[in-house]
Amino acid sequence: MADWNSTIAEYLTTEWDGATPACCAATCGTFDPAAQTVTYWGAACVDKPGDDAWAEVCVDTEYVVKQLNDNGEEEDVNVNEINKLAKALADGRVPGGLYFGGKKHQIMWSRPHAENDTLQWTFAPRKQDADSEQKLGKGALHILLVDKDSSDTPKKIWVAGWYDEDKGQSQSDSLDGLVKFAEWLKDSTDSAQLQ
Repeated sequence: MADWNSTIAEYLTTEWDGATPACCAATCGTFDPAAQTVTYWGAACVDKPGDDAWAEVCVDTEYVVKQLNDNGEEEDVNVNEINKLAKALADGRVPGGLYFGGKKHQIMWSRPHAENDTLQWTFAPRKQDADSEQKLGKGALHILLVDKDSSDTPKKIWVAGWYDEDKGQSQSDSLDGLVKFAEWLKDSTDSAQLQ
């Protein structure tokens, strides 16, 4: 697939026939469970077309945020979004929260999807960091980890998508769109891409 940004946009962040897009932003890539590493294939965002969408889904350099420690005191914490995503995909949880595009999400659950047990579904609402001045809308993040049921593919595909109720999206519509996209990826992705 030559242009993952366009493919993700077509499936998840584009308005078709006046319908609200399933997600306000989305991304996908691979996860190597053995090495605990993540790669990104592409990104799409309703408000930021093309390569500008990357800033919404991934900060690829380490940065510092303020968080409250166990004593309720504010402290600086280093964030590496790629490492945190790998930890979340491996364990279904990540200490200190999961970050995408500089925005914090707190994992509520990670479990098999009710209608498709080849998908591991992680749900993570947005959270406000102590030092953030940005007002967040009502929304959350869904992550689906796709099991291709193949011993010759050590890596797994992951798909992440955000919905924002202030932009007319819903939890169920965004999850439905992501499930369809994940199933399409599972059926159409060449095993060589997962080596």
